[in-house]
Amino acid sequence: MFFQKEPKSLRIIILIIAACLVAGAALLVYSGKKPQPPKEEKIPAGIEVIETETGKIVRNKAEGYEVTVPKEWEVKKPTQRDEKIVVQKMGVQQPSTDTDLVDGVKLQIFIQDNPDNLSIEEWSKKYWAYSPEELGKLEHINIGSIDIIKVVEKNLYSNDSPWAGLVDYSLHLTFTKDKKYYDFYCVAVGSKSNSEIYIQNCEKIIIENIKKTFL
Repeated sequence: MFFQKEPKSLRIIILIIAACLVAGAALLVYSGKKPQPPKEEKIPAGIEVIETETGKIVRNKAEGYEVTVPKEWEVKKPTQRDEKIVVQKMGVQQPSTDTDLVDGVKLQIFIQDNPDNLSIEEWSKKYWAYSPEELGKLEHINIGSIDIIKVVEKNLYSNDSPWAGLVDYSLHLTFTKDKKYYDFYCVAVGSKSNSEIYIQNCEKIIIENIKKTFL
């Protein structure tokens, strides 16, 4: 059995209809995959953020204190007493900024009034829950004339923990200056190599800001 050839004009009409269908389908697919604009960072009330070529300036308006961090760091809302600025940088393994930190680093800056103008040594003896022997073993570093107490802790999660294999670092750099007490607190979590890099970078940021502000 042989098939009868369609007339030439009919073939042309069929080709035009097919081309229209293909174009319409492509348009539907494209319209469903329009690129979404990047989400704007939500700036907490009382915090001002200034983008510069070299980084991001985060300022607490009420306190009049600011810190400069790399552009990719996020600004979060301070939620704790005396907490003035919170910034963080998430790693690629962090599922969400709203979940427990499993890959990344957070910097919290606490500032309190120091009306008696206590030195950091005097402040630690008066307010910290350390014995005299423990206080005597704390590491001191100096930036210019500023005496800073540095406390670093490291925690390796056990195999039966939900965070098995992760390393948790915490770092405090605390000092007093101009009748204020400052506590720069970093928390870094991740693999052994990542967490070490995170905490080292955070300490570097803190020291750079102390030099910039107070020297």
